[in-house]
Amino acid sequence: MLKQIRSQNRAVFFLEKILKSRELGHCYLFCGPQGVGKMSTAVLFAASVLCQTPRGLWACGSCATCRKIERGNYPYLRIVEPQGSTLGIGQVRQLKSFLTFKIEGNHFRFIIIDKAHNMTQEASNSLLKVLEEPPQRTCFILVADNIDMVLPTIVSRSQIIPFTRIPQGVVEEILREKGYSEEKIAAAASIAHGSVGRALELVEDEKLEAQRKMIVDFMESLPVSPGRVLEFALDLGSNFDVALTLEIILSSYRSLLLKKITENGKQKEDESLFLDVETLCIIIDRVIKAKKDLDDNANKQLVLDTLLMDINEQVRILKEGNYATGSWS
Repeated sequence: MLKQIRSQNRAVFFLEKILKSRELGHCYLFCGPQGVGKMSTAVLFAASVLCQTPRGLWACGSCATCRKIERGNYPYLRIVEPQGSTLGIGQVRQLKSFLTFKIEGNHFRFIIIDKAHNMTQEASNSLLKVLEEPPQRTCFILVADNIDMVLPTIVSRSQIIPFTRIPQGVVEEILREKGYSEEKIAAAASIAHGSVGRALELVEDEKLEAQRKMIVDFMESLPVSPGRVLEFALDLGSNFDVALTLEIILSSYRSLLLKKITENGKQKEDESLFLDVETLCIIIDRVIKAKKDLDDNANKQLVLDTLLMDINEQVRILKEGNYATGSWS
């Protein structure tokens, strides 16, 4: 079962210390980027405490308790998820009602609250009162993408279990295990930002491969006329998600920068490496600014037009300078 947790060594270290000690805290906060395994790890951790026949420290996955947890009908495990975009006071009230039920024998009870960062203020205050006087043999696991959005007094009453982004190579490996093509894997993993959840969403996007190829081909053709740039920008803006387009552009230029830094004099074998480090850094900064402008609700097409014109100009200036000096370093 432990193999379900990928590239989260710090989280595993803390959780195994707890499992070894058999001293369970009343509240844990699993925090880190979206889609890196926080929720599945929370369920696995609860199952490992509740399991009848654990294998080492972790749940066996096959006993009656583990099977009930997998089916979602174990009586002492309750998962609370947002209704719509938020977790409201009504859900916390239902949770309080659930907590009034008596626990038989020496069982532990687990409450896993997903997207805890989306709790309303009223719901957070109500949950805080529960955590201030936690019920016996009850463990709360709060799962949050952004710890800064969780009520500070709840954070202070929780033990933090940190999760991090997953290396791109591991994301690719996970997608490969699920049987996706190498083309889909390359397109999705490069812009998933270490989130398996995001990669799994992207890999199902039928337009992603075509979008990525279209952008890369255009980048390799630069510089072109301003009219061609605006024509291409309009085509992109009309047919594809602009935010995703910016992610693809950013990922592509970051990959070029990494290749440039590590190419060790082999740039003549790869024409894309004529861009120097300074120009690549300028372009990357412009893409990051464009992403921020988009987040600030700027006009999407205008953001895309401006960015592509800017990139085209940076490449033109560099190429003209290289032609003049005879240098391609």
